[in-house]
Amino acid sequence: MPLVELLGEFGLEPKVIARDRDMAAGFAAGHERAAKEQERHSDAWATQMLCAATEYRRAAAHSVLLSDADAWRELFDRAGRAYESLRRPYALMMFWCARDGKTVYGRGRDFGGGEKIERTQLPYVLLTSAAEGDRNEDERRAVLRERVAGAQNTRVGILGLPVGAYVDLANALDRFEPVAITAAVLPFLVSYSDAVRRCNEDRYHWPMLAFPFHPAEPDVLSVLFLTETVLRARTDTNISLRSVLETTPLFPAATDLLYNALLEHFGYEH
Repeated sequence: MPLVELLGEFGLEPKVIARDRDMAAGFAAGHERAAKEQERHSDAWATQMLCAATEYRRAAAHSVLLSDADAWRELFDRAGRAYESLRRPYALMMFWCARDGKTVYGRGRDFGGGEKIERTQLPYVLLTSAAEGDRNEDERRAVLRERVAGAQNTRVGILGLPVGAYVDLANALDRFEPVAITAAVLPFLVSYSDAVRRCNEDRYHWPMLAFPFHPAEPDVLSVLFLTETVLRARTDTNISLRSVLETTPLFPAATDLLYNALLEHFGYEH
């Protein structure tokens, strides 16, 4: 069943989400136009581009809830390009939401060894490189691990997960250990489930999605889409995140949201 048809069960109204999606997309385009009027890489330009990226990201997440795959892929791609122009590796996670693995692989190399990039952004490069699985990149991944070693307890993203959670998943994917991969995904699932439950209890703000956290949270969807892409590329295992969701005791709405987002991203035929 398309995710949009389940929104009523979650206490969400598609018309409200669609209206807010259109507003966010309009704001994003406006900030992007304003950026073009500023000197590139100036503080004013960077502020406008960051606002554009944030609004594109929100509009894209709304589109996931609306089961509008064409819109969410385009809007996540625009968010990714905006973050990429700011030299923020978080762009890679937007591309994982927008594209298939083959078109994301290799993009992490655009950020080099990350010498001039904030350490808390480097896990996104490490995770993408691990997903690609190129053994010629082992040395580069070793350098990235060294750079983030001192930041593993630093919390990042909307859910405030530690950098170490991303490193653990990257390591499990790099070694391709199915049990370790499942264990490394669990912190993302549990944190997401807890956030959905707590927000859902707020009957005033939840219907308006008036939280920094989003029911189709890109920080989680990107990790799941990346991981499922790796799992599907292997023929020596039958593990999938859908099976993990079916056996993990999460808040019911959280399970339904993620399960159906995976179905719509990868196709119902699988």
